[in-house]
Amino acid sequence: MMHRNECETPADLYALIDKEFHPTLDVAATCENAKTATYFTAEKNGLVQDWDTQTCYLFPPETNGKNEYVLPDWLRKAAETAQNGATVIALVHAETGARWFYDYARRAVEIRFLVDRVRLDCPVSKDHIAVRDMDAALLIFRPETDPPKERGLITWWDWKKNLDEQSDDD
Repeated sequence: MMHRNECETPADLYALIDKEFHPTLDVAATCENAKTATYFTAEKNGLVQDWDTQTCYLFPPETNGKNEYVLPDWLRKAAETAQNGATVIALVHAETGARWFYDYARRAVEIRFLVDRVRLDCPVSKDHIAVRDMDAALLIFRPETDPPKERGLITWWDWKKNLDEQSDDD
């Protein structure tokens, strides 16, 4: 079974995320797929690092080096970190029937279901890259405001249409 721990967010999708949110910290990256100048690798273990009040990008790994299922731990950290002042944009598999999705998606300020599947490049070895299509959602965690922003904004984001519109603007 192929895990997506090493898969990379497509550059065109990330360009749209960057344009809107301007992340400053990639909290679950490899040296090869980091999306920001500052990032945490598995060796630095973003789960135990302070994400501060930065705007964070998270494409959470499913498992850790011990093959333990850790995806819910990443989303718990995202939700808790947002309560401390960070904004976290998490790209996740849209597994609406999974307990972790229910537990953490409802803590997001916004959920964007991506129209069309996201095509991921997943390195299997130095010379081989597997392609994996993923039904995806962005979970957007933001700090509480006074009064709190309304939670539960759910939208469908036609990100490929946005890419076409962005190309027309260039």
